[in-house]
Amino acid sequence: MVVIFLLFLMPMDVRAQQPQPTPGPENMPVDDSPLAAPVTLNGQGGPLAFQSEAPAQSYLSGGISAAGVYTENALLTNANKLENFGYMVQSHIAWSQMTSRLKWNLGLNGGFIGNSNLGAQNQAAESATIDATWRLTEHVSFRLSDTFGNVTGLFSSISSQTQQTGVGVVEKSNNTLLVPPVQRVLSNESLLEIGVQVGPNTVTGVRGSYGLIDYPTSSQSAQFGTLYNTRGYSAEAFYDWKFAVRQWVGLTVRGQRFETLPAIARTDVGSVLLYYSFTATPTVTLTLFGGPEYSNTSSAAATAAPGLNGQGHFWSSGEGATLNWGGIRTSANVSYVRQLNDGGGLASSVTLQTASAALRRQLSRRQNEIQFSVAYSRNNLLLSPSLSAPSIQGLSALASFEQHFARSFAAGVAYSWQRQDLPSSGTSSYTSVVSFTLSYDFSHPLGK
Repeated sequence: MVVIFLLFLMPMDVRAQQPQPTPGPENMPVDDSPLAAPVTLNGQGGPLAFQSEAPAQSYLSGGISAAGVYTENALLTNANKLENFGYMVQSHIAWSQMTSRLKWNLGLNGGFIGNSNLGAQNQAAESATIDATWRLTEHVSFRLSDTFGNVTGLFSSISSQTQQTGVGVVEKSNNTLLVPPVQRVLSNESLLEIGVQVGPNTVTGVRGSYGLIDYPTSSQSAQFGTLYNTRGYSAEAFYDWKFAVRQWVGLTVRGQRFETLPAIARTDVGSVLLYYSFTATPTVTLTLFGGPEYSNTSSAAATAAPGLNGQGHFWSSGEGATLNWGGIRTSANVSYVRQLNDGGGLASSVTLQTASAALRRQLSRRQNEIQFSVAYSRNNLLLSPSLSAPSIQGLSALASFEQHFARSFAAGVAYSWQRQDLPSSGTSSYTSVVSFTLSYDFSHPLGK
């Protein structure tokens, strides 16, 4: 109901703002504008960028920021809570390159994280993102997307990138597990794609994705014990057809492998997904998808959970919906996904359900803005070790405000809240985080 309600409201707001039409296949020759499938259908995620933030030329930007963060439950326990004040100083640089055949966005961040009560958790922090599309020939394109991070959860919301597209919700790794805010997390998500326009309204091709989440070997969760490293591999073949001016359908056949390290469990998955995408306006896109999944999970250290036979063979379904809106001064994303995925730190792969919504609003011409987001997740383990709960639920919310001064200076304040529950054991824990950020940024056009 929320998706349908927003779908009817947002086009009215878009028309009131009177945005300029986005060039597309229906108003530009194929030779000048290659056919591109909508967000989600093309394996991408929807950014929270405004229309004015879409790169129109090559540029170099950068800056430096300092942040202070307070949490009353740094170890995410439901007893003996430990308060902690942390700080982070980091610099960042971004390079956008725009040519007739290349679109390139590269971002690098590096800094240091310190803690008042947990000095052993002090560390360097770095992250990097790249999103690039090459038009190799008139009808063949190559896309690369990669996101790397080595930070703690205490600063994950501060480091978020509103303009990055990245990997879509279907291919995305499982990053829903709520770990202690001071926990160091090493993560990487990569996607490669080769697309071929085989007709005036048809795109086909292949894509592969890889994801990892690593924790230090000594890491423990107060709720469910050891945090395991995970790996996810995916290979897809897709066929997308634009059968009307604003409507697409697509078919994706994929194989996946999820591993829990060190050699705890492995799941192989084969699935078929059908997509339907409707572009209500040039800035509003609704996508629905679903299909069957077949998995085979094995582990010498686990016993089968209810619903699995002794061999670990399992039939299930994957389905979901996304709504993406990128207006002049307002942007929003809403999504629901249910499918098999890696454990994200748990002892085996899971059936993962996620529901999330995010809204970003520019308040004035000075680009003062607010942002809100909420997310729910449920991880049901396919194989459950005797010391672990088979189901884990998480709920989180974030609100932030950013005030710009002059041209290059800004200050921001944010509040986030997280809760995690193990229904089978009746235990839960929660934490809240308050942060304040000061930053200086610059941007310099690189010319044509």
